[in-house]
Order: sequence, then C-alpha cells, then structure tokens
Amino acid sequence: MARPIHPSASTADDARALIANPGRARERYAPDFSFVSTSGDSISLESLRGKVVLLDFWASWCAPCVRAIPSVKKVQKDHVNDPFLIVSISGDREERPWRAFVDKNGMSWPQYWDRSHQLRTLFEVTVIPTYVLIDHEGVERLRVNGSGFHEARALAAEIDKQINLARQPRP
Repeated sequence: MARPIHPSASTADDARALIANPGRARERYAPDFSFVSTSGDSISLESLRGKVVLLDFWASWCAPCVRAIPSVKKVQKDHVNDPFLIVSISGDREERPWRAFVDKNGMSWPQYWDRSHQLRTLFEVTVIPTYVLIDHEGVERLRVNGSGFHEARALAAEIDKQINLARQPRP
C-alpha cells in the first residue's frame, strides 16, 4: 500500500538542514546514505542527484518480491535512456545464495546486500517488498509497502511523472 509522505525533523542534523534550507520543511528528503554496490560502484544520495531513483527493498526468499522481478526488469529496460535508476537492497540472510539468485535472474541494475539492515533501518523499512521513490532533488515522493511492483499502479505512474519533471530545464 502507498503511504503519503510527511515531513519530520527528528535529529539535530535534520534541524540544521531545515535552518540552512527552510524549504526542506515542506518536503521529506531522503536520508543521506552511501554504500558500494556488488559491482563495486560507490552509490550515495549525493551521487544520485539529478536522477529519479527507485529503492527496491527485497529478499530472494520473499514471494511477492520474486513475483515482482519481471515488472522491475521491464521498468528498468523501459527507462534505460532516462534519468532513472533502480537500486535493489537485499535483506537476504546469506550472501552466496543471494548473489546466485541475482545472477540467475539477470538483475543487472545496482544491487546491495544489506547484511546488517543499516539501510532498512535508515529508511524505516519494516516490511518487504518496499519501494521508495526519490526524485531528482533527493525528495522522497512515494513509498509502497508490502505489495509487489506489478500490483502498485500508482508507483509506475509516479515514476513517469518524476522522470518528466527531472527532464525539465531548471530556472
């Protein structure tokens, strides 16, 4: 189910960010994060600025997550030339079976094994699958919890909307 995004400032860092940019009070910015993907690429919120990003919190043992893979692959393929990136963040318990699953299923977009659940905690993910859509400025625009990608019609529409906004020239 999709949930509306509400702004909140829960830490001293959040408060400093609001003072530096009061416009942040109206938006829920994604938390700062960084990690190295399985392919060795450094990925951070800052490095993704300018792109629409879909964070896909999943696991290979999660039946709805597995059923969603063809839909996720299709969206990735449909937007290969757009300012759009999918990043899958796995909650698998063991690395070797997870890597084998990713390879077997041709999941060619950036992958990350969140073995200690740091990203799940940072993004307050309590159920999988969870999809978090971040716009080109780092604002969380939509979150879908507990349903497969193919069941979340609002998500595909919001991805298209945000890609179109990212393409528009900035004033």
